Amino acid sequence: MSPSDDGPYPTEIKLHQRTQVLEVKYGDGSQFMLPAEYLRVYDPDEDGEVDFQLGRVPTGKERVTITAVTPVGNRAITLTFDDGHGSGPYRWATLYELGERQSELWAHYLKRLEKKGYRRQVDTTGAHLKLLYFAKLVDRLGRGGEEVEVPGTVRDVGELLEWLRQRGGAWELYLAEGQVQVTVNRVFARADTAIKDGDEVAIVPSHPH
Repeated sequence: MSPSDDGPYPTEIKLHQRTQVLEVKYGDGSQFMLPAEYLRVYDPDEDGEVDFQLGRVPTGKERVTITAVTPVGNRAITLTFDDGHGSGPYRWATLYELGERQSELWAHYLKRLEKKGYRRQVDTTGAHLKLLYFAKLVDRLGRGGEEVEVPGTVRDVGELLEWLRQRGGAWELYLAEGQVQVTVNRVFARADTAIKDGDEVAIVPSHPH
């Protein structure tokens, strides 16, 4: 889908301040969790166009935060970042494309940084995690696992579960405190167990039935 005025219309846009993730829900059932760094890197120009090739890749955006979300009529939003940068309009179709292509575009961003010789600071940028779900969670959440990019504010198991609960619905209900047990790299973990890039995190219901 190319950024245009056509396409799915968002039913909800919510900025989660603690994790600095913009949650966007669409009428077709799609739901995207877009980190501030990702949105800052792929921000549109004043005409609403996004340079998906990242001809000029920005660096040092690991800690960037969103300070304002401003509607542009009923067709787009703009974002203000704490580095002083104000985006062009994110059209609804642009946000949808950023959500659909998130894994691909994030990988491209990392490759462009590597080519430029810039090394992201691991302790501030979050992590790529492999999540596994078991027992009734597979049916309730509609998947047996997934790979996710979590923001730098998600540093331990408790914060990971909170980040996942922000998806709402079944996620909020079935990942509530006391409802699940978690292993990190096949070792049972507590809420304050740290997570890092590349970890395998398994989530198991405390009461399987």
